[in-house]
Amino acid sequence: MNDLVADIDELLELEFQAKWDLIEVYHKIGTRILGEGGDSSSHCARLALKLNRSKRTFQYAVKFAKMYPKLDSSLPEGKNITWNKLITKHLTEPKEIGEHIHDFKMRCICGALDD
Repeated sequence: MNDLVADIDELLELEFQAKWDLIEVYHKIGTRILGEGGDSSSHCARLALKLNRSKRTFQYAVKFAKMYPKLDSSLPEGKNITWNKLITKHLTEPKEIGEHIHDFKMRCICGALDD
């Protein structure tokens, strides 16, 4: 049983590292775009077309690099954060989240169904 726990703990550490690596990649992308003076929406759109990626992804990367010029433990959740959580909790305004259907209370993020 101890071997199983140790093996799974090691695998979970790999998962954590993969999530952190993704954060670092987007920070480097945002920093690189800012370094070229290209933080405009049109610059991000041109990059998106050339690289077949979402313009919004580049915009988030730029916003992330602006908010956190130095990538360290000053992130809101420290190193225990995912790119998706960073976007939804810290890089988007509530109006950017968009409308959603109030079909399941568990999935509702606006709180309109909270009693």
